[in-house]
Amino acid sequence: MELDRLYALLKEQPRDARWLLRKVGTDYMEQVAALREQGRPVEVEMQDVEGMRRAVYRAADQGDLFAGLATPRPKRRRRRRRPA
Repeated sequence: MELDRLYALLKEQPRDARWLLRKVGTDYMEQVAALREQGRPVEVEMQDVEGMRRAVYRAADQGDLFAGLATPRPKRRRRRRRPA
C-alpha cells in the first residue's frame, strides 16, 4: 500500500495491528517506520480490541504539536502618554 494512502487511513480512524496485517501485509511495521522517517507522526498504544489487548496505530495530527500557540493571548493595555 502506498504511504500516502496508509497515512490517510490512519488519520480517518485508529487501526489495530490485525487490520494492518490484512491490508498492508507482513511488512506493516516497516511501512509505519517509513511514515515516521518522512516526518508523519504515528502513535501506537495498547487497547482492548474484541476482548484482547492489541496494538492500535493512529496518525497523530501535527496540529497537536502547536496547540499551545493557537490559543489567543490576553490583549495588553496600552498606556496613554501624558502630554508634557
